[in-house]
Amino acid sequence: MRLPKGTAGQVLQMNSGATAPEWATGGLSETSPAATTSGTTVTIDDVLDGAKRYTVNFWAVGATSDLRVRVRLRVGGTTISTNYTSTTTLLTNSSQSGASFTDGFGFNAGGSGSDKISGILTITKNSTGDFIASGVLSNDVGNTIHCGGRITSSDVGGTVTGLAIVSVNGTFDSGNVWVFSEP
Repeated sequence: MRLPKGTAGQVLQMNSGATAPEWATGGLSETSPAATTSGTTVTIDDVLDGAKRYTVNFWAVGATSDLRVRVRLRVGGTTISTNYTSTTTLLTNSSQSGASFTDGFGFNAGGSGSDKISGILTITKNSTGDFIASGVLSNDVGNTIHCGGRITSSDVGGTVTGLAIVSVNGTFDSGNVWVFSEP
């Protein structure tokens, strides 16, 4: 028996029972850059639904005061803002400081409202359906920001259909964010 042709953009993979090949949506999907120049929330809903990896790219993102960001998963148009286990560490030339959050995968950029951050936060769905986040960013005064966390599949409660990038301290005033998603 021959496998029928796939359609544009599909890739060949092994089925879940490892008994036969099948066609699946493949490849990397990239959203258009979303401006972080006003407001407190940027919603990105044009990601691959149910992807296994989301890479959130931050470029020169700033806010009107000390930038504190939460990246939250979205399911069917609803933003999940509770039950995360997330930490961040800010490393400067002379010190380090840390914080924990339950309201999203988060980081604090430190400094003043004039500081801009750039970097990547990767969110990966593991084999149990939980989401694990890990990222490294830097601000324009040379400080490094490490962040990570997790949220369980039961707390997510469905297929991820988007992300919300939220400033919890001041409004966004510069930069862009965009997301790569992978099936």
